[in-house]
Amino acid sequence: MNDKVIRVLLLEDNKPDADLIQGMLKKAKKAGFIVEVCSTLLKGLERLAKGNIDVTLLDLSPRHYRPRHIRQDSRARSAGADSCHHKFRG
Repeated sequence: MNDKVIRVLLLEDNKPDADLIQGMLKKAKKAGFIVEVCSTLLKGLERLAKGNIDVTLLDLSPRHYRPRHIRQDSRARSAGADSCHHKFRG
């Protein structure tokens, strides 16, 4: 494995899904991943505000929040940080 470490914040309220994603990232050969899981948007935004996160993976289930509000709030909290927003659907 390479010495590169990527810090991932995973917002996922479904434990089996979170476990699946963590397992997939552990198998990566070109980089190491440190994954922190938050089960709610509020907890995730609080963690994101503390910094030291390279990428955020987000469960965009409509029962929890609206994507427009996530983009606005996360951009406001990470002002000055490089960011890229992508929407993945499973």
